[in-house]
Amino acid sequence: MVRHSLFMAQRLSITNPENASLRELKEAARVGSNETALRCTAIQFLVTGISRAKICGALLVSEHSLHSWIKAFNERGVDGLIVKKRPGRSAIFNGEQVAVLANLIEQPEQAERTFWTAKAFHGYISEAYQVDCSYQTVVRFFHRQGFALKVPRPWPDRQDEALREAFRQQLEELCQQDVHVDSP
Repeated sequence: MVRHSLFMAQRLSITNPENASLRELKEAARVGSNETALRCTAIQFLVTGISRAKICGALLVSEHSLHSWIKAFNERGVDGLIVKKRPGRSAIFNGEQVAVLANLIEQPEQAERTFWTAKAFHGYISEAYQVDCSYQTVVRFFHRQGFALKVPRPWPDRQDEALREAFRQQLEELCQQDVHVDSP
């Protein structure tokens, strides 16, 4: 049984002036993303006569990818090689929810709280809004709303108040001396 290639060999149509010149390919490779540069490089190699197998080996791409790049180049020229922006993950909160949650952060009394911590807010929205998100997502949400993490600083328990007061008095005296020295 003879196995045939899945794709018929696609000819590269560089002779069509609407596709692109080598200069345009090089320019697109320089300006675009790394993936665009890889595609343009593959087409440049094809134009110079390098075999498809060598190109796939050198650029570490599959025959299928190379075939689709050739097809895109033949149909749309250099524009077919430029990588389009891919949509990311959809947002957990829609526009209306963002407004409600931002208002809730500003006015914690609505949720019978005096202030929010990221952990408490995460628990609240998980219960109240049935939102399944990570703690880190809540922290990013706080940052996007203009809030910063504030961590309470520990206060030393064993301070001698008399020594503190004496230091404070010395500091005030030094500050007063500096003021008198600097005054004309």
